[in-house]
Amino acid sequence: MVKEKITLKIVLIIGILLILGGLGLGIYNLTNYKNYVEKDAIIKSIKVTYDSYGEPFYDVKVDFEYNGVKYTDVDLDYWDNDMFTGKEIKIMCNKNNPTDITVKSSWYIVPILLTVFGIFLTTTASVTLYKKSKNFN
Repeated sequence: MVKEKITLKIVLIIGILLILGGLGLGIYNLTNYKNYVEKDAIIKSIKVTYDSYGEPFYDVKVDFEYNGVKYTDVDLDYWDNDMFTGKEIKIMCNKNNPTDITVKSSWYIVPILLTVFGIFLTTTASVTLYKKSKNFN
């Protein structure tokens, strides 16, 4: 009983931290968003490597132009199933550092997932702790 309550409290704390992390990352992304501009890019290559567990890692390189300067073989720290060599995609390019690029969806997917998972953990742990306190008082 005591170990279970401690475990639930730890899950509750982790859930709260995930919510705060998701919200913090979301706020950071929103405030940083003004430093980025959307550009068209062409996927130049996708190289697949595998980690020690056999899990694939996709190294995506893109070419794009910003302010009249052509950038080639720039790393895009993102990959999805719809990507293939030669495909035109939209990227977000940092105005102050054009090789700092990302895709728009990564700006909101991670904060949303962290926040939703945090809410799930917090709600589950809170309800369980509440029910246990009502059953044994």
